[in-house]
Amino acid sequence: MYRYFRLYLTCPIMVCMSDSMSFETPMMKQYNDIKSDYPDAILLFRLGDFYEMFLEDAKIGSRVLGITLTGRDKGKDGKIPMCGVPYHAAEGYITKLVKAGYKVAICEQTTVPTKGKSIVEREVVRVVTPSMLLNETAEASTQDLLLTTHVLRNVLGISLVSIQSGDVYVSSEPLSKKRDPISIIEEYVSRYRPAEVLLPRSWYEDPEIISRIRRLGTSPFVYDAPHTKITAATQVVKQYYKVMTLESFGLKDQPAAIIALSVALSYVTQTQKQKSAFLRSPMHATSKDYMQLSGQTIRNLELFSSARSSDPSTSLFAALDNTHTVMGKRLLSTWITRPLLSVDVLKKRHDTVSYFSQNNDSVEVVREHLSRVHDIERSVSRLSVGVGSARDGVSIRTSLCEATEMKDKLRNMSKLPHLVESFVKRGYWSTVTDLYELLSHSLADEPPAIISDGGMIRDGYNQRLDELRAIRRGGTDTLKKIENRERERTGISTLKVKFNKVFGYYIEVSKANIDKVPEDFIRRQTLTNAERYIIPELKEYEDTVLNADAQIITLELELFTRVVEMLLDNIGVLQELSRDLSVLDVLSGFGDTACQFSYGRPDFVDSDELTIIGGRHPVVERIVSSGFVPNDISLSSEHERMMILTGANMAGKSTYIRQVALIVIMAQVGSFVPAEKAVMGIVDQIHTRIGAMDNVAEGLSTFMVEMVETAYILHNLTDRSLVILDEVGRGTSTQDGLAIAWAITEFLEKQSKAKVLFATHYLELSALARTFDRIGCYHMAVGVTPREKGDDVVFLYRVKEGEATRSYGVQVARHAGIPSDVIQRAEELFTDIHERSKLLTPQDKVQPTLF
Repeated sequence: MYRYFRLYLTCPIMVCMSDSMSFETPMMKQYNDIKSDYPDAILLFRLGDFYEMFLEDAKIGSRVLGITLTGRDKGKDGKIPMCGVPYHAAEGYITKLVKAGYKVAICEQTTVPTKGKSIVEREVVRVVTPSMLLNETAEASTQDLLLTTHVLRNVLGISLVSIQSGDVYVSSEPLSKKRDPISIIEEYVSRYRPAEVLLPRSWYEDPEIISRIRRLGTSPFVYDAPHTKITAATQVVKQYYKVMTLESFGLKDQPAAIIALSVALSYVTQTQKQKSAFLRSPMHATSKDYMQLSGQTIRNLELFSSARSSDPSTSLFAALDNTHTVMGKRLLSTWITRPLLSVDVLKKRHDTVSYFSQNNDSVEVVREHLSRVHDIERSVSRLSVGVGSARDGVSIRTSLCEATEMKDKLRNMSKLPHLVESFVKRGYWSTVTDLYELLSHSLADEPPAIISDGGMIRDGYNQRLDELRAIRRGGTDTLKKIENRERERTGISTLKVKFNKVFGYYIEVSKANIDKVPEDFIRRQTLTNAERYIIPELKEYEDTVLNADAQIITLELELFTRVVEMLLDNIGVLQELSRDLSVLDVLSGFGDTACQFSYGRPDFVDSDELTIIGGRHPVVERIVSSGFVPNDISLSSEHERMMILTGANMAGKSTYIRQVALIVIMAQVGSFVPAEKAVMGIVDQIHTRIGAMDNVAEGLSTFMVEMVETAYILHNLTDRSLVILDEVGRGTSTQDGLAIAWAITEFLEKQSKAKVLFATHYLELSALARTFDRIGCYHMAVGVTPREKGDDVVFLYRVKEGEATRSYGVQVARHAGIPSDVIQRAEELFTDIHERSKLLTPQDKVQPTLF
């Protein structure tokens, strides 16, 4: 079952074989035959202690890896480009190639050289892709998903698979004239940030489609799925999960999703060359159990990176990430993408956060042990696909020990919350103990990274292995006895018994003493200052030791394979334990963060109320040096459910409306929130339209992008939605922009019950608050200081009721460093324009009169 190999890579390149075929040695013929099966891949071809690359692969490898490009003689036509990397250091090179956007195919020697056979057999043992980067030296990532799709009867089936965590998600998305497959794929890429997207050949050969997907920061690859008929695809899924029906997965009436999942399962099996079923049962990506966050919202609210600089350190994820394990980081990333809608489940999470925030002893126990827990999920995946080593077993062993000790300590503590108590009372603990004992008895404390180096299995685990090791260890005494005996027999006090890989064991005698060498010494090598000899006894000993070494390696691999099989027989227990540890990691981190930054517990109510007292932006408050100014908000369908927020540039409007959305997400993830008090009903969707950005690749102007995103919101919002609008309408003329902003506001008030925060410089929109009872008018307060040449403003960052009198754009320009002559002229023009402006508020509900 188990194997060890190096790696292989594939990238969107097509290599011409004609150069190598013009002079084709047996080895190059073998290379070309294997390469033809992986035409879009860079092939790492094992030759002795190196992985070699040839032709275009070599040119790419040389450029990406920064290694020397050489050549292999191909006769009168010149040389074949080639370069190589040492097999024992290949993992780092493979990681670099994959991160550069390539796949890697690893071709290993599968037989040993024999007399009469000109070439050894070779085959590709694994394909490494961006979503399958399980190398020991590669850093674990929260962005490792594989996305696959299939279109069937106006439905796009989607599958998302994490080979590191084993999580699997599926979805079925209806298609229409306004929702084409590529647009939906773009939305899923923005929302879930997969590392790799598989496309059918017809899509992959369309440059526009490839450009649209690559622009989102993921790697698209072509894959000709072997099963695209529902009957065959269903069989693939059932065989993988060893089930008789897919009804328990909720897939009975989702044929497109089933085919998409079968594509992913086939791809994983083909690239990893393994059939071990380590992936978890599929869950639904779009579910009524989770808040819907579009890719647009995830980007605008900067949940995972800054929209401007793509810096992850200024994201909500960074603010909440107080985890100690990689598994916890992955789970937190999933939770932020999928906030909960269940008040009961949220209560259990908040109870746990409350417990950890109030019980220092408990949180210290949990976090101390979690700090020594390794990535069990990733180790299980590595062992499942055959790239793991005994070090993965040791990592699992250490983690099982830490988990058990943590459980035992928590058991003695009182008033445990439900989630912690459930962890302590899990039914898997006896199995965990058995697995820990298995790994403790079988694996060495510090096994080698490479299986073939030996030393994986602990002394005392297997009698035959101990006997073979005794033979090898006894060699030192035997060699010393031979050396001392020959010194005494020959009278050569400097005689030495030595070993090298070329000659094996030999006796070395200096030139000054060769006249004392007896006749039974057989000369093997002459050096400048010495002669080397062998004797029959030394040769017999060498055969015994070398045979023992070979048997040790073979037996260790057999024993390790059995240990891995016993581990994987309990893969469900390991995955369940991993998830429980991840949950405790995230929630204990929430508790610690709540104490550190004075977060409060949110209260959920049955109504659509959203009340926040003393709310703060969880990211900005950690950055500003002058102290963050907290603000309140109160929205509901019974009172005001829409806020029009006006005020000066730089006064804090965008920060305020974003912080409201972030507090809602934090609360429904299970975290405490940066506020004195938060009372809210469940929000099922958050929609945002923030920022100005064009899309040149698709020929969309800044304003068109703005309108497309706004249209998506108006078509998809619900009565439980929270809508965040920032400067809608500013990308066109003032007249058109105000008209559109006014009409959108009216639509949101009349056609939905969604809660809306609308930040705008259109002061005229404040008039809507006098027309509609559910619309409130607020502004960001500023202080005005008279100056000799124009007034100056001081930003107070406080939200106050009522409309702003002006936006103070000229004053902001002064703060930005605009030359004083320009500022003075702008003040003059502003006064003139303001006095002459006849801009009216809309009167006609159908067609507003603006000018």
